[in-house]
Amino acid sequence: MDEWLLKFTSKKLHLPSLETIGYLLWQVWKECNNFIFRGTTPEVCRVVDLAKSQQNSYRKWGFGEELAETSAKPKNPPTWRAPKIGCLKLNVDGSLGEESTEGEVACVVRDPSGTLLDGFTKTVCAESSFQVETLGVLEALKFLKENAIDEAVVETDSQLVVDNLNFEHQAESTAHGVLKESRILLQQMPQVELAHCPRSANSVADWATRHHRMKTIPLNWRASPPLALWALLCVDAPVVGLHDFPPMI
Repeated sequence: MDEWLLKFTSKKLHLPSLETIGYLLWQVWKECNNFIFRGTTPEVCRVVDLAKSQQNSYRKWGFGEELAETSAKPKNPPTWRAPKIGCLKLNVDGSLGEESTEGEVACVVRDPSGTLLDGFTKTVCAESSFQVETLGVLEALKFLKENAIDEAVVETDSQLVVDNLNFEHQAESTAHGVLKESRILLQQMPQVELAHCPRSANSVADWATRHHRMKTIPLNWRASPPLALWALLCVDAPVVGLHDFPPMI
């Protein structure tokens, strides 16, 4: 089997690495077993998400010698950084399809240990990617106010949104109203910080946004995270993995 894979992949330059193929095959085998012995419904998206998450997790936290093909690659990209003790962190993300006026936003709430406390996903009307990213921040600020949370950090991977809200840069007209409402809420909550994070540190919010768009996000994703989401949470904050593993759903 190994020889066949090496021979086949060496002639197909467009294929993923053997490492990636190995993780995918492992998850496919587990999904087949779950179908046979547990009666679960196979889900392609879950298999791919979990394979990618476990590969990233091993690259960051695995022990032993690194694979030769990855040793020359740059260091692991930045991941989620915990807020200070007594403070919450809200990671937000927004997405808008091409030629669409219906976008999706997601917000994920975690404490300093990385534990998922709350979150939400929503469908919003927007005319641009910038507007939908700003709406994500606005919804997070509304969440803080409605829940009387005074101290928190709101993170987005859109530097443009952060600059427009923190420094009042010139913005496109479609987002003027959203920006104004967001600034008012920020002024009312002086202990709430708006910050930028790399996209690699926003993977959990990105997962929630994508699955809301595909209508594959479970209703209980916050209380009982799917395996792929659980893997992302553990990559961001390994201490989360010390808790009981989430039940199979």
